Amino acid sequence: MRVALIQARITDANTFLTPLGLLYIAAYLRRQEHQVIVLDQDCDVNDPMPLLSNFQPEVIGFSVMTTYYRRTDRMIRKIRKELPGAVICAGGIHPSALPERTVQELGGGLDFIIRGEGELTLTEVLRRMEAGEDIHTVRGTYFYQNAKLTDNGRAEACPNLDLLPFPARDLLDMSKYMTYPGFIKGIPLEKTTNLISSRGCPAQCIYCGNQVLFDRNIRKRSADNVIGEIESLVENYNIGGFGFSDDNFMADSKRVVEFCEKLIDKKWNLKWVCSTRALNIKEDLTRLMYRAGCRQYEIGVESGSDKILKYMKKGLTTEQIAEGYDIAKKNGMRRMASFIIGFPTETEEDIKLTEKFAKKIKPDFASFFFLTPYPGTELYSMALKNGWIPEKHEFGEDWTIRQAEEPLMAIEFTPKQLKFFRAHLQNAFFWKNFFSGINIPFYSLMAWSLLVNPKILFKSVFQVIKTRRFDYLAESALAAYRYKIEKCGRK
Repeated sequence: MRVALIQARITDANTFLTPLGLLYIAAYLRRQEHQVIVLDQDCDVNDPMPLLSNFQPEVIGFSVMTTYYRRTDRMIRKIRKELPGAVICAGGIHPSALPERTVQELGGGLDFIIRGEGELTLTEVLRRMEAGEDIHTVRGTYFYQNAKLTDNGRAEACPNLDLLPFPARDLLDMSKYMTYPGFIKGIPLEKTTNLISSRGCPAQCIYCGNQVLFDRNIRKRSADNVIGEIESLVENYNIGGFGFSDDNFMADSKRVVEFCEKLIDKKWNLKWVCSTRALNIKEDLTRLMYRAGCRQYEIGVESGSDKILKYMKKGLTTEQIAEGYDIAKKNGMRRMASFIIGFPTETEEDIKLTEKFAKKIKPDFASFFFLTPYPGTELYSMALKNGWIPEKHEFGEDWTIRQAEEPLMAIEFTPKQLKFFRAHLQNAFFWKNFFSGINIPFYSLMAWSLLVNPKILFKSVFQVIKTRRFDYLAESALAAYRYKIEKCGRK
């Protein structure tokens, strides 16, 4: 069958990661001899209809995040008019979290959604469609027909990730993704890409909803399998580095050791980055990872208040986080830190503790966000129960965590106060974030991108004045650069 897989993303400074979920599904469907195309583009920049009209897909599957919800809705409505005979479904974290609302509302109504991982479920749906069999009982599907909901539970997860083919990157123009400066802030690389070596996370953080997609059990690819994918990236794309998209790459230290030893033996001299919990950072392991080319840890700190860390069910203390940062710094590893403000019970003193703690651990790059109650999280249920968000709410682009100008919830503070706190915190790290360790040619390129896009330049200056956040200039410069690549291709 002819299948189109689509992500209707937003072009900004932070969305040029390859859509691994779609590419895994595409590779699995091709193994079953289906014809597949993948579209990962901003529909407000490039119209997907010419390509879709030419391909004439029989089934169209959308990967939907809350941040892309409104754009996905617009794209589906347009496709319905142009390709009325196509079966349209959706999957991803948002439909998995809110199946009833999504299947009825998105794009004016979907044929079905997939709850959880998509490889096995979509393959079975296509098999039944080809055989003329009923698809309404396939495990992992959710239907709304004739005012009746049919819930077939969560999708079957692939128990052995090594059995999955590598993501079908050849279905995308990878030159749009492998763009300077890459993933490692302060170590610009010409060609980098992302990969994922595990699915699932056992952590209980109330603001994270990944368990609705992958559940809390970690399934891991073998070190040999991951090395095999990296080898294909070296051979096919001549990469200089990569980043792991795992929630916690270092959860299994034995596997990390095996992977690093094999990577060292290959002598590719690649630089790479991973996300980890501070508790998993150990001296010997960090030394080995550095030898294997790892240069950056991305660590969710969230707060400098132990009271707030306990409230969010982080499972860590500030002392443990500081210890992890000290080990990383001592062994030459760059440290990226993310923080969240706006939690229930949070006081101004807690926010001051966060600022003090951030300055104590001295991250190489620090980002501060408003607390956002994404569907599928414990926080989302709490927000509805306590009236922190209205029961009837829309999912617009104000749900985009980086670009949001206003907090979606204002619990202990007014929106104006939260905006002030965020601007103050972000500005305190502006110089180190953007002008420490990154070379001059890169920022010359970013500045030129702004100058040749006066609309974005004026908008960014207006945003700086409006929000009092200086990082908007740097973010807008990179967004302008990304926009150029999205619109015109890489030149």
